[in-house]
Amino acid sequence: MTLIPGSAAGAKVCVGLPPAGRAAFMSRFLGLDEHVDRVILTPLSTFRSNLSDSEPAPSIWPSGLVRGVPMVQGPQGRAIVDAIFNLPAGCEVIFLGIAGGLRPPAAEGEWVCVDRAWNGPQAHDRSLQPPPELDLVTGATVGSLTESWLATPSLARQAHVVDMETSHIYEVATRCGVRALSLLLVSDQPPARPFWDTDLGALVPRIAPVLHILDGWLADGRQAVPTPARRNLARGTDEATHAQR
Repeated sequence: MTLIPGSAAGAKVCVGLPPAGRAAFMSRFLGLDEHVDRVILTPLSTFRSNLSDSEPAPSIWPSGLVRGVPMVQGPQGRAIVDAIFNLPAGCEVIFLGIAGGLRPPAAEGEWVCVDRAWNGPQAHDRSLQPPPELDLVTGATVGSLTESWLATPSLARQAHVVDMETSHIYEVATRCGVRALSLLLVSDQPPARPFWDTDLGALVPRIAPVLHILDGWLADGRQAVPTPARRNLARGTDEATHAQR
């Protein structure tokens, strides 16, 4: 948060790219346009390839559509928040990731919804309603998989699951007026089943059921007026990118 010179005392705004940079980032990196109202964000190609029902768009970050709603695959860890910084205020984001299950109810192969995520001593909360089908859990966000392994006992006292993105997403979403919710598929359970034993192939059958959980949210997104860039995304063309240059 930074005060803009000349703004009202105490008024806070989200710091991000200038308008031209934001539009270019949305188009070239994310394959989106300025009218987007909801996005699925994931760091996992396995999730995108199994859930997307369109051809990949020609964006720097791979993207496609899930029942008409854009899905973007970003980098793992904090860098994924570049997407949040450049989305319009009021946009809704569902983050789909994987997590280590530290204690019940986080069981391997099950989806959970993160209510609050800790990053060290700082906690950040979801800003979208959770799906009633999923258990609400507390998360801990770490900077690396090795750190998560070394800190397993202390993390288990703080949270039910551990991942590398959720706290960062909730923090930046709140700053930028974006509404966010993190749904995580539990992929391992340290220390008994450490992260290096994760078999994403074995988890593939557990990916698709999340579409049923998100059915209402996806349906609301389909009601939005399709913009030219979104139609181009559906066709897998790069006209949207050229239009922003």
